[in-house]
Amino acid sequence: MNNQKSFVAQLVICLLCLVGAIAVTIGATLEGMPVLTNKVPEFSDVLAESGEGKLPRGYVKMKVDALVDIYATYTERHYFITRKSDFYIAWLDDDSFITVTVPEGHDSDVLDEIIDDTWDYATGVTNVLTDKSVEYYGFVQPLVDQANELYDERLEECGIDKNENLVRRQMVKCTTNVKRDVWTGILFGVGLMVAIIIWFVSILVKNGKASAQTVAPSTGLDGVNF
Repeated sequence: MNNQKSFVAQLVICLLCLVGAIAVTIGATLEGMPVLTNKVPEFSDVLAESGEGKLPRGYVKMKVDALVDIYATYTERHYFITRKSDFYIAWLDDDSFITVTVPEGHDSDVLDEIIDDTWDYATGVTNVLTDKSVEYYGFVQPLVDQANELYDERLEECGIDKNENLVRRQMVKCTTNVKRDVWTGILFGVGLMVAIIIWFVSILVKNGKASAQTVAPSTGLDGVNF
């Protein structure tokens, strides 16, 4: 009886894990579909449609041409890939602010120049924002918890009052290889499903062997005298 209960419990856990893996795979596929079908929306369009509200989660094409400063470098995890990213404060077309992350050191010279040009424009040194820009594919998501404090500190240091300005608690996680990131998510989910199916089959096989061992062999001739 105990063996049977253990077998059922393992099957239930296995099926729940499989449902989770399927959800991960479907989620990664749906989120990555705009990339796979070359229909990624422009960030400026998403921003205009959202107004002061929360930006929808998903992939965007973003032109970075106004940056306040870099405020942190964090190690981020994308499924089983670990990488460091620089966190920048971006000044958006609607005069709101948002965090943009870029792989550590990537385009750093150009991004530093954009920061300098942004401050020259903001302080009246020039009347043109900048003639430099960088375009990325990025993924809009909530700002990671560990960045919030440093984000607020740097905004304050730069004279940006979060009570008087729209400071978005979201981030655009930019990538240098968007299709790789999409396929990483999909294949991660598929790999989970395969591993769980193998686990499921092994549970069935193990239970089948255990059941066979509990049946005593019989010749059908016990007690017969010749």
